[in-house]
Amino acid sequence: MRTKIKLFKKITLDNLGKIVSQPLNKSFQNFKKKRAEEIAKKIKKEEIERKKQLLKDKKQQQKNYLQKIKDEEKRLKDLELNKQKEENQKIKAEKERIEAKEKLRLDNEKQQKKNEEQAHKIEAQRIKTEELKLKDQEEKEIRKKELKLKQEQLRLQYLERQRIREENQNKRDKELKLKYLEKQKFREEKQKIIDEEKRLKDLAVKRENEEEQKLKEEEHKLRYE
Repeated sequence: MRTKIKLFKKITLDNLGKIVSQPLNKSFQNFKKKRAEEIAKKIKKEEIERKKQLLKDKKQQQKNYLQKIKDEEKRLKDLELNKQKEENQKIKAEKERIEAKEKLRLDNEKQQKKNEEQAHKIEAQRIKTEELKLKDQEEKEIRKKELKLKQEQLRLQYLERQRIREENQNKRDKELKLKYLEKQKFREEKQKIIDEEKRLKDLAVKRENEEEQKLKEEEHKLRYE
């Protein structure tokens, strides 16, 4: 009888040690798992912040680039206008100089050669014709330059509008892609959480069934001992 009591105590103490150690191991595993999940979430959060900063920097660079183009276009336009004003001023000054010189020459000739009035008239007519011809040529050159400038301005405006349209389209495409990826990621994370909860629930049920089965087996052994 005393031997049976000792055997019963030994079996009971062994089983008690196993039962106590199992919850401790489970708690430690849960702690490790929770810690790993926290670290993963932190890394994920830092990566999202880094991507947001990169996107912000890229937008600022694009804004600076557009402003630089606008400033350069304004500088070129102002330079062309100043150049055109200088050309017009030179043409006007040269014309005034020629007219003044010609008038002075005609006056001197008129005073000196009154008897050559007919010749003077013919010469004056010839000079007038040359002046008109020169004026027509100058106006033609001016119109040509103005037309060329206008065509260049229209071309630059078209290129600018086209570039803005392309940038807007690229921006919309990127925004749609980011929204799609965010939704997809959210669905995947949600599904992972659901799967993990189901796995943990199934694991808990399985472990509970195994512990219950072990207790039944131990009780069965004790009854027959």
